[in-house]
Amino acid sequence: MSDSYDTLWELGPEENEKTILNMAQRQKADFLVLGILLLANMKRSYWSRNQHHSFKDFIEQLGIGSYSRMTRLADMAQLVLDGKLTAEEVSEIGVSKMSRLLPLLKKGEVSRDTIELAKTCPYRDLLVQLGKVKEDGGPVEQWIRCPRCGNEYAFNKSMLTKAENESHGIEADED
Repeated sequence: MSDSYDTLWELGPEENEKTILNMAQRQKADFLVLGILLLANMKRSYWSRNQHHSFKDFIEQLGIGSYSRMTRLADMAQLVLDGKLTAEEVSEIGVSKMSRLLPLLKKGEVSRDTIELAKTCPYRDLLVQLGKVKEDGGPVEQWIRCPRCGNEYAFNKSMLTKAENESHGIEADED
């Protein structure tokens, strides 16, 4: 291991926990910074200056993550720029819970109480609050997330055949 990793490996329990919390906080802040940069690139068409055919092509060629994940980060940044949430709120909620809230936030269907709950509750509790799972953990219904826009839809397996799902780029949500 390198010297810096050796140092991290040798941390005692208290320092380890403190470092984990610090790194998690940095990561929470960094995803919003990435979202703002992606949003600027997308809105200002910076991607086209490097002979990319589309923003999606740009993201895929960078290899930094899926197109749908990167556009969700950009959408989160847009919420901050539009004043719907503060950067601190988005950071506090975190990327996983924000991904669940994003389609509802974009439609203005999230109460202030739900936002406050999302800041502190575990992911599963947020799913219960949003009606995605029952209190006992069982699914209320199956949901799919559109890989293009990130929106979620209630899904009935009989709606489409597997081939039709695949042709639309639809994958069942595993959450």
